[in-house]
Amino acid sequence: MATIPEGFKLVEEHFLDDINSEASLYRHELTGALVLYLKNDDPNKAFTIAFKTPPYDDNGVAHITEHSVLNGSEKYPSKEPFVELIKGSLNTFVNAMTFSDKTIYPVASTNQKDFSNLVSVYLDAVFKPKFYENTQILQQEGWHYHLPNESDDLIYKGVVYNEMKGALASAEAKLEQIKGKALYPETIYRHESGGTPASIPTLTQEKFVDFHSKYYHPSNSLTILYGDLDAENAFGQLSEYFDNFTQKDPITFEVKPEQKAHEPVLVDETYSITEGESVAKKAYLTKAWHVTTADHQKEVVALDILEEILLGSTSAPLKKALLNAGIGGDVYGGHDEVGYVHPFEVTLKYTDVDKVNQFEEIIHDVFSSLVTDGIPDDLVTAAINKLSFKLKETVISESFPRGVIYGITSLGSWLYGESPFEALSFTSVIDELKADAKDGYFETLIKDKLLDNTHTTTIKLAPEPGKSDRLEKELLEKLKDYKNKLSRDELEGLVKQTETLIKRQQTPDKPEDLAKIPTLEKSDLSASVADIPLEIDTIDDRQTYLVPLFTSGIDYTSLYFDISDLSNEDISTISLLSDVLGELPTAKHSVAQLHTAVDISTGGIRTAVKVVSQTDGTYKPYFVVKGKSLSEYATKLVDLIQEIILTTEFDHKSNILEVIHSNISGFEQKVNYRAHIVSAQRAVSHLLSGVKYQEAVSGIDYYYYLKKLLSDLEDDQAFSQSVKKFEDLAHTIFSRSKVFFTFTGSNEQYDAIKPKLNELLTSFATLPLKDSSEPIPVTAKKEAFKCSQDVNYVAKAGLFKAFTPYSGQLRVLSNVIDFDYLWNTIRVQGGAYGCFNQVTRNGVFTLASYRDPNIKETFEAYNKLPDYISKLTLKEPDVLKYIIGALSTLDRPLSAADQGELAINMALTNMTYNDRVELRQEVLSTTSDDLVQLADALGHTLDESSAVVVGNAAKIEDNKELFDDVLTLF
Repeated sequence: MATIPEGFKLVEEHFLDDINSEASLYRHELTGALVLYLKNDDPNKAFTIAFKTPPYDDNGVAHITEHSVLNGSEKYPSKEPFVELIKGSLNTFVNAMTFSDKTIYPVASTNQKDFSNLVSVYLDAVFKPKFYENTQILQQEGWHYHLPNESDDLIYKGVVYNEMKGALASAEAKLEQIKGKALYPETIYRHESGGTPASIPTLTQEKFVDFHSKYYHPSNSLTILYGDLDAENAFGQLSEYFDNFTQKDPITFEVKPEQKAHEPVLVDETYSITEGESVAKKAYLTKAWHVTTADHQKEVVALDILEEILLGSTSAPLKKALLNAGIGGDVYGGHDEVGYVHPFEVTLKYTDVDKVNQFEEIIHDVFSSLVTDGIPDDLVTAAINKLSFKLKETVISESFPRGVIYGITSLGSWLYGESPFEALSFTSVIDELKADAKDGYFETLIKDKLLDNTHTTTIKLAPEPGKSDRLEKELLEKLKDYKNKLSRDELEGLVKQTETLIKRQQTPDKPEDLAKIPTLEKSDLSASVADIPLEIDTIDDRQTYLVPLFTSGIDYTSLYFDISDLSNEDISTISLLSDVLGELPTAKHSVAQLHTAVDISTGGIRTAVKVVSQTDGTYKPYFVVKGKSLSEYATKLVDLIQEIILTTEFDHKSNILEVIHSNISGFEQKVNYRAHIVSAQRAVSHLLSGVKYQEAVSGIDYYYYLKKLLSDLEDDQAFSQSVKKFEDLAHTIFSRSKVFFTFTGSNEQYDAIKPKLNELLTSFATLPLKDSSEPIPVTAKKEAFKCSQDVNYVAKAGLFKAFTPYSGQLRVLSNVIDFDYLWNTIRVQGGAYGCFNQVTRNGVFTLASYRDPNIKETFEAYNKLPDYISKLTLKEPDVLKYIIGALSTLDRPLSAADQGELAINMALTNMTYNDRVELRQEVLSTTSDDLVQLADALGHTLDESSAVVVGNAAKIEDNKELFDDVLTLF
């Protein structure tokens, strides 16, 4: 039994069955700080400290503070101890996050010493930051006037400034801002806690430090400790900081919506699209209601279920009605948590603003019908089962640390004075809702929270071509005018300020400061590699990969169909086939009935195209069908898989158009939030045929295919041809000769499902497997794709395998490149929000930036990388740090399902356990000389590279000489 240090008083304790944890709530007697300790046997220990950080304007002070506390502290005075720490940490999670009214700092690690190091650095960062005396931290992380030379144009620069330019560029982000202002005009939720580019430059150093002084106090903190950790040590670390403070009045802020009669609010606004782009069907219509608050846990869970009932699939009543009306192409929305307040929203995309009356009428009619006629019982059951399955999988998840998930979950009510335990006890609430559903609970919920609720807003968001570029030009003119009014001394002062900041960014930390950061020793590292069991079986004569692991009674079953003999011209059509399966009627069920059957009996059935690449550059594509269910529903799972892949009826135009619209919308969302992945994959696709194939499956090529097909299918003859194509492809793909099975679960579970899989096998036709299609030809090139973004995503990729083999040394070098070179040149000096590199087993080296204000400067930094590597002079302790960081990427905890995926991928790519052991040994034995010797290889790699930028149209036009092709994305 751990001894909790004096000064902490036990307030309350429970055993939480749903998360298998002893939960104890402690109060620090000197400050009133609350600590929730979730004790269990999970080796993936987690720590989260949270502060109430209400925004009172849009200057982003909470967000900038979140960044800035990690830029040096009293005990750890280096410029960025956070970065130095993770260079050599075995962490499984490390981050900081700003929400609408709170800021949290979570970390996780399976290594106790590493965990204690992470907690130490984070506690010193949040309570003892250096930015009180160092104004350059605000300049770097927040904003500053950037003027390297008097003759240069004056611009704003800063990491958060550029991050928010990217984060708020999309129409969806604009809608979120409008919704907060319209629904909650008298509360803090009308403000953008992340900061807006227009308001961030109003933040002063005085306001900045005042904010931290007020809110970063133990009395205003909530801490969560989780897992099999040294509790005495963890509480001792908290005492080290908490004991230096005294009780402070609790922070209060206005979170409750005003208690008064509401009238619906109508808002007209615009968002930016690319200049010259058509405005037709580019509008958004949103209807949003305030529905509940964080202190009503039962309603919070019920609204999640209601979201699934109304909008969870294309056959859900509200989504179906809006799509069938033909007034828009995609529908999304549901229950949202915006701090204390919880709205519910419905958004129609690919529409026109003049459809707003129809939009509202359809919503009203659907709600009225459901309240009057009742919600079908099986629809409610399916929605509840879907949530229950998701929660069951969370309990056995490893890919995202459970301790971090539970910490964030507990804060959903705890932050507002409620118990932290209630949000972590979900089974009882779900059981109660199952019973209440029989008495019309969800119909009443629709009536009270949506149909009769006047605390609502309707938003019309219209497209405005070139708005982003116009606003940028206006800003540059404003800054030009400001610069022209400056005196000589003021100009020289800005130049000096810029020079001083750049000098600080380029000056290495003092060795004695770096030495203060806690590190692991080589003796703390394990040389062993955990093996994953894999057995090969046959069902009739078809191979089966069995991964016998404990999965808490969940079966994970997949079918892989070899499609390497299909024409390359059909790749995108095959990908669309994988997207429409499960979204069309079958011989037995309508779409609605099919969705309900899947949700009642399974955890989901998914189809997708997967490309498996080998180290020699060859590849094989598969059409994969994945399903998961509780073991008692295994027979039903296989029946549904058979029904979907063999009896789908493709002659349903409206359903297929809905899928196409949804996919187009999903890709545009990906560009808005993860365009670095889009640009990186595109760059690699010009080098490897397998990745070129993937581009036609899920990348820019697929997006262009969908846009063209959407237009083509207006012609009935073209649609008939598409139906015939789908039928022919399905007949060809789902052949006995092409399939093999995979299964993750216990041997007993496999023995139970095996006869059913054998039965499924007999239902497939047997077609001969033809010769594989020729590899898709590739040529290195440089491309740019213009879109309505305010920032850029800059990628460069090359093949290193002609110059050096894949190795553990490359994995270590990748860590050096990420956390030393790219961090300093692209993020700190360049102002981009993020940057990364990747080396892969099939010989690809990729560089990419995220929310980057630059293009040319970023490419120049990439090109200077080999010179940087050639001049590395790392001492042994520095190399060890990077070795540890490289090991952390190899040692991520995996759930049983993820272990199954890894084992099967290893088998398909001919990777052995010994290969993993050898890679680990190479990492552990890496020297500084090994890294320097890779400089030439990476130099040659970048000389023969491809490059892709997705980003701001005006910025791309200014740099068009860098590219072979400049295209418009959207």
